[in-house]
Amino acid sequence: VGIADRGRRIGGGQKGARVIPQPAEVCQRVDRNETGQAVVFGPQTVRRPRPQAGPDELKAAGVQLFERLLLAVRSEFGEESSSRYSLENDTGGVLRAMERFDLAEPRFRLAIEGFERLHGAESAELCQPTNNLGVLLLQTGRFDEAEIHLDRSQNLYALHRPPDHPESLVVEHNRGLLRIKTRRYQEAFDLLQPLL
Repeated sequence: VGIADRGRRIGGGQKGARVIPQPAEVCQRVDRNETGQAVVFGPQTVRRPRPQAGPDELKAAGVQLFERLLLAVRSEFGEESSSRYSLENDTGGVLRAMERFDLAEPRFRLAIEGFERLHGAESAELCQPTNNLGVLLLQTGRFDEAEIHLDRSQNLYALHRPPDHPESLVVEHNRGLLRIKTRRYQEAFDLLQPLL
């Protein structure tokens, strides 16, 4: 029928404030009573639902959010900060989940290089980004390089976490998956057996 006469009031509810019409539809609601007869209610104003964002739009919005956060962290803490490299690693994780491996890999490498400069080659901060890079390389079929990073991650976790720590177990699982992908089944069994 058109735009309803209801709207949003601009001007804080003061007298003379303008009312801006909002899109709506006027319709009649038809329902059934206990005896099954049609009963008409209405007219009623029904708001049109907003279109829902698809998964690709939500992922793109997530990346934009991480980019804005990264700009804020860089301006607040500078180019060389643990917060910045931690956020680079997290952004790489979002991109990897989106299967944008070409964009995720440089994020992980940047995080690894930054943490090495700030904290040294055996710091606890390197555990997660080295594992993440190893998993990305495993997903893209670059098994030799993946093994280097996953083994390094396992060594770092061994230095900084107990063997039964959940993150240590995840790295062992990833190393086992690598052995399966490269058809080294006995090594995979030996790695994964203690996890069961």
